[in-house]
Amino acid sequence: MSQPTPVSSNLSGIVERKPSRDEELIALDAIAALVNRSADLEEILNNALATVLKVTETDAGGIFVLDEETKELRLVAHSGLSPKFTQRIRESQSNQGGLFGRVVQKGGPIVVEDIAMEPGLSDLVGKEHQALVGVPLSLREALLGMMIVASHSPRQFALEDVTFLTCVSNQMGTAFEKIRLYQEVERRAEETAILHDISIATASTLDLNEALELIYEQVGRVMKISTFFVALYDEQKEELNFELFVDEGGRFERFGRPLKEGGLTGWIVRSRRPLLIHNLEEEKDNLPAEAMVTGEGHSKSWLGVPLMVKDYVIGAISVQSYQPHAFDEGHKRLLAAIASQAALVIENARLYAQTQQRVKELSSLFQASVATSSSLEVEEVLRNLAKRVARVVDATSVYIWDWNPETQTATILAHRTGPEATRQERISRLGETYSISDCYITIGVLRTRQPLSISVNDPYTGEGDKARLLELGGKTSLIVPLMTRDRIIGFLDLLESRWERQFDHRETRLCQTMANQAAIAVENAWLYESERKRVAQLKAIGAVGRHIASTLDQDELLHRVVDSLVDVFVYYYANILLVDADAGELVLRASAGHTGRTYEGLRLKIGQQGITGWVAQTGEPLLVNDVTKDPRYYLVEELSDARSELAVPIKAQGKVIGVLDVQSTQLNAFDEDDIFTLSTLADQVSVAIENAQLYRQTQHRLSEVSTLYTLAKQVVSSLELNTVLDSIVSTLKLSINCRACSLFLLDEESQMLEIKAAAGIRPRWRREARLKMGEGIAGKAVAEAKPFYIPDARQNPTFVPFDPAVRSLLVVPMISKGKVIGTLCIDDDKPDVFSPDDGRLLAIAAAQAAVAIENAQLYESSKKRAEELAKAYAELQALDRLQKEFVQNVSHELRTPLTFIKGYVELMLEEAMGELSELQRNSLHIVARRADVMTRLINNILSLQQVEMESLRFTHVSLAEVTTMALKSAEAAATKAGIVLEADIPETLPPVWADRNCLEQIFDNILGNAIKFSPDGGKIIVCIREEGEYLRVAVSDTGIGIPNDQLERIFERFYQVNGSPTRRFGGTGLGLALVKKTIEAHGGKVWAESQLGQGSTFFFTLPILRDEERTEGIEEAPWLPQPSLGR
Repeated sequence: MSQPTPVSSNLSGIVERKPSRDEELIALDAIAALVNRSADLEEILNNALATVLKVTETDAGGIFVLDEETKELRLVAHSGLSPKFTQRIRESQSNQGGLFGRVVQKGGPIVVEDIAMEPGLSDLVGKEHQALVGVPLSLREALLGMMIVASHSPRQFALEDVTFLTCVSNQMGTAFEKIRLYQEVERRAEETAILHDISIATASTLDLNEALELIYEQVGRVMKISTFFVALYDEQKEELNFELFVDEGGRFERFGRPLKEGGLTGWIVRSRRPLLIHNLEEEKDNLPAEAMVTGEGHSKSWLGVPLMVKDYVIGAISVQSYQPHAFDEGHKRLLAAIASQAALVIENARLYAQTQQRVKELSSLFQASVATSSSLEVEEVLRNLAKRVARVVDATSVYIWDWNPETQTATILAHRTGPEATRQERISRLGETYSISDCYITIGVLRTRQPLSISVNDPYTGEGDKARLLELGGKTSLIVPLMTRDRIIGFLDLLESRWERQFDHRETRLCQTMANQAAIAVENAWLYESERKRVAQLKAIGAVGRHIASTLDQDELLHRVVDSLVDVFVYYYANILLVDADAGELVLRASAGHTGRTYEGLRLKIGQQGITGWVAQTGEPLLVNDVTKDPRYYLVEELSDARSELAVPIKAQGKVIGVLDVQSTQLNAFDEDDIFTLSTLADQVSVAIENAQLYRQTQHRLSEVSTLYTLAKQVVSSLELNTVLDSIVSTLKLSINCRACSLFLLDEESQMLEIKAAAGIRPRWRREARLKMGEGIAGKAVAEAKPFYIPDARQNPTFVPFDPAVRSLLVVPMISKGKVIGTLCIDDDKPDVFSPDDGRLLAIAAAQAAVAIENAQLYESSKKRAEELAKAYAELQALDRLQKEFVQNVSHELRTPLTFIKGYVELMLEEAMGELSELQRNSLHIVARRADVMTRLINNILSLQQVEMESLRFTHVSLAEVTTMALKSAEAAATKAGIVLEADIPETLPPVWADRNCLEQIFDNILGNAIKFSPDGGKIIVCIREEGEYLRVAVSDTGIGIPNDQLERIFERFYQVNGSPTRRFGGTGLGLALVKKTIEAHGGKVWAESQLGQGSTFFFTLPILRDEERTEGIEEAPWLPQPSLGR
């Protein structure tokens, strides 16, 4: 194959190369004029091809164009090409060695002078075409297709022919661009017109269905479609609602599908992206979702775009065709533009519909609110609610139920049927009660407080709910709870018997709102009815209260209560029973009604007999609306007509003291309000009983107090034992109003009880009444140290009869200092006459008698003891005086020889009596030191004695000054021992009230000990701080320390930590004892803290002398010679 050299598309190039080819130039001009003049691409291509064949003198030719979407060669103009040849060219499109592949690869014309001789083009070999030229159609480097001219026989193509063909191909590319732009302008103009028409058409309506029909009509004008639909997205339900679906002109009923089952439409809504499918069958394996097949035929082309409002999707619009490749990108763009406008129209229509629906709902709610709040009668409120709900929701029937969660039952309170209700729905069931324990969905609605729709054919509907629905005659039911203040009072039952209806969210919300309004109205009606009844009851309570408040006699007030209950409330029988705690029984104290007072005095075992016995045991009220079915009911023949009974406890301070009980001949005669009323009365009765008891007790206590006051005066009026005891027994006999009162005392030596005082006893019995410990009742009371009460002495074998007239006997022991000293007894000639109050009074009197006896005995003992103490004190004073004289004499006698010993030792050390050897000098130094020790010991003993005698001289003292002087005094000894002294003393310290000399000696002792017990190189720190009302001094050393178990003992006289003869440090053991005595004499305290091997700290405090105390004229104690305080 010959390879032509590159040629220029410029026409002037052709003129220069071959001026004789004018025909080619004319042909190019004609083609260019046609391109500029015509808008018909087919005309341009066919004319251009005819011109080319004529000019090039070829037999056949064709123009192939690449389809933008399929990228396949499509023959758009041809002349003389056989179909077989054309098909082979198209089939070899993807073959790079084929004709088109070579044109694409070269990017220029391909000349084939003999096809049969050209390798790779064997598929084009045929009798009809044997030579050809292929020229690419391109525009701005974009390949549009290919132009071919062919000859029936082999031939050579001149360079001018190839150049001419190239120029024509360039003209064709220009024609393609021009026609494309023209078509685009035409399409845009048409789209604008369509959008304008849609805008005008839809602007006149806010009806959604009408707007969708208009959109469908306009889309059908510009697109050849077989199927059209608009699906709106319900985000709350995750559902697609196909509002308009047209297939081949036929319209489908509105239907819905879950979003996840929405196929390609669901994918568009989820992805918010348009989708164009040219051929569903060929592209089915690459689809993002399964196509939804609708209609008789199967769509081939599918185009869908999302409906968007602002940033959220409201649905999708889709067009389909039964022909493949029915839609292109232009259609997709047009449909997207239509969808943008349609989305606004649809959203406005939806908002308008929602607004209208909301207005209708609000109107219905307002009417329902007016209807339900216009009455305070519960039945009328419920009837109005059922009527309004049935009308608004268009249900075939409506039931309103009351719910009892304890019994799991529901009662029909109101019923309303619509015009299309079935015969079964029209059956009146008002007042009927149904068990709903197996209606799990209904109970679930009541517990979760969320409305729910059920259906007889729904597999999730339980058998119990299904049976209830079928019995009422419905196919579908919407159950709506009636709630008020977080409390479920019942539920609405909206039945639909025409079809299995799905109640939507709007209907459910509307019904719930109406139910809430009705629940409030029902509760208000109930409250009104309850308050009306409560007012009547409170009036009755007030009347009863006035009756029982007019007396303080317990029996009288109890009878007034039961009489008032029967008169005001017309009870069949009313009674009050009080608790006998000792017997564990209820005693009927007052009754009225059918049997009057016949059964007063009847006793019932608490917790065992009767409803009242149960109430007394549990402390809880009990309402029995059918006594024949309650085994606790205590049947009394005369009250056999009773059917209902209500008993409430009477409580005082949280304890059951009785029961208030009423009975009626009617079943279900009592309710919660009656419990409230009776409980209120029981509280009043409790207060009245308490007041009556308090009154009785107060009167009794007044008598007791008067008696006790008299006894107290008698006890303190005399210390003569016999006089006091006689007064006690006489007063008790008179106060208790008994036959006799006697007082026995126990003789400690003989252990016999003898009467020491008595009133009301014959002298004979007073002389002969003697009992051993444990003998008789009095002897037993002494032996066991506890009181005894004998209700009837003749029935007690332990009673020792001194006087046969005694029947009742009360004995209490008299105890003094934990020891029984006798008994106090009262008796009477009648059995069981003494009460617990008598026992309490006698016990108090016994205690007073014991005190009187003890006082008298103490008086005698004190007189004797005082004499003995006076004698002992005189002896102690003599001994103390002798001790002081002895100490002073011994000290004086010891000081004199010690003075001579020390004087001679000093003379000998000065060698006034001759020269001394080293051994002699050392021995004399030891004698001198021991003499000093003895002198200090004597001085300390005298100082201790003087401190104890409180012979200190107090004055204003600066503790800082004393401390500084003490440190200077100890400086020499510290330096010699290699000890460092430090002071931490604030500049401004308040003064103390102290003896200055004693303070100096305290520091000498403490500092001396610190130096003595600290090693070389040690440190002693003296620190003073103000702490509240005291100055605290701390002396710390780095010495050997003191064991913790000996810190308290170091301040004892003569105590030393190491008391062995070989101990390392000397001392008398009196220094710290003297410090402690002196500090305590100043009103302070001293203590020590220490750690072995680390040192010790000695603390002491002294009271601060405040400013106001400094100005007071305090006289100093008389001066006494101050001892020298040694360590």
